[in-house]
Amino acid sequence: MKIAVFGATGTTGVMFVRQALEEKHRLKLYCRPQSISKLGELISNELIEIIQGGFDDDFTPVIHNVDVVVSFLGPGIGWPSGNPLEKVMIKIMETMRKEGIQRFITMGTPTISDSLDHYSFKYKMMVSTLKTFQRNVYDDMIAVGNLFKSGLYDDLEWTVGRICILQNRPEPTDRIHIGYIGDNEENG
Repeated sequence: MKIAVFGATGTTGVMFVRQALEEKHRLKLYCRPQSISKLGELISNELIEIIQGGFDDDFTPVIHNVDVVVSFLGPGIGWPSGNPLEKVMIKIMETMRKEGIQRFITMGTPTISDSLDHYSFKYKMMVSTLKTFQRNVYDDMIAVGNLFKSGLYDDLEWTVGRICILQNRPEPTDRIHIGYIGDNEENG
């Protein structure tokens, strides 16, 4: 399988790249020139093609002739206003349409709600804290969620994994929950 990867130089992206290479997948990594060194020895792997660019550049070279697009892009401290992540998601999906690529997997956060979620005090507090102290991050994640919920990209096969509290460890040390927010919790 040939996979286009956005956000390959972040902690989660590098872990994904390592795992994908172990499984012998061919990878096209879209990287900012100043971030490539974060890949270390991986850059010399024959299964990797690195396409350098920024978010204002054309995404066609990385998306052309792949089977799936995966994004580990996400906001961070000091995130600018104007929903730049939403704009990048639109650009990725529009390029996918142009190139005839159907499958898109991306990361999100619990800020993106789902109608099947249940009440969870823990997640409500996390989202409220984000909204209060990192408003630009909150607004961008809400915009990304609304983009997927809008139906504008239902012609693509997309999945948003709502992930939070990632730790820099190759193996989980705690329980991993797969499901909706509040599943299997005491809600009071």
